[in-house]
Amino acid sequence: TEARRVDGVGRLNSDFHTGSYDVVVCALVLNCLPDAAARGRMVAGLVAHLRPGGLCFLVVPRSCLERSAATTPARFDAVLRRAGLVELERRATPRLLHLCLAAGGA
Repeated sequence: TEARRVDGVGRLNSDFHTGSYDVVVCALVLNCLPDAAARGRMVAGLVAHLRPGGLCFLVVPRSCLERSAATTPARFDAVLRRAGLVELERRATPRLLHLCLAAGGA
C-alpha cells in the first residue's frame, strides 16, 4: 500500500486520480472558505477523489458551526449527506469537531 500526500485545493478541481483514494483528510480547512457554497464544493471534491467506501476525516472548529449565522450543525450535516458521506464516528473536544465519514454509503 502506498501513502501519498497531495496538497493544494486546485487538485480538487481536476481529475487527478479521481475515485482512487482510500482516505482523505481535511483538517481546519472548510472553516477558511468564504461561504456555504464553497464548503459544499470542497466536500464534493473530496468525495469525488475517494473510492466507494473510502474514508473522509474532517476536523472543523465547533464555533464555526455553533456560533455562525450562515452555518448550523444541521446545515453542515446536510452538506455531508448531499455529498454522499455517511457518518461513522463523531468526536467533539471543547473547540473541535472530528468526523470520520465513509463515501458511497459504506
